[in-house]
Amino acid sequence: MYLKKEQIDRLSHLALIVLEQKKLIELHVPRDQIIKSIHKAITDVVDAEEKITHEAETLLKQYASKMGASFDREKMLQLIRKELTKKYKLDVE
Repeated sequence: MYLKKEQIDRLSHLALIVLEQKKLIELHVPRDQIIKSIHKAITDVVDAEEKITHEAETLLKQYASKMGASFDREKMLQLIRKELTKKYKLDVE
């Protein structure tokens, strides 16, 4: 995971604090419920990002065996990730 659970917990709390301070939200449900929702949203994005990275690495290995050493691995990985992001309709860049 790119972010540890503790980091996501902290980020969720900070996000709510910032939203409240800037008066961008008005709470009508308990704070804990909002924090859980923020936490889930962040976790969903992190999980999707991991899925895309894993799939991109798998595809890259397949392409690498066909292409030999005549390509830029990092650039190819970025291109594959970009295409997978479009495929899954996920904007994580």
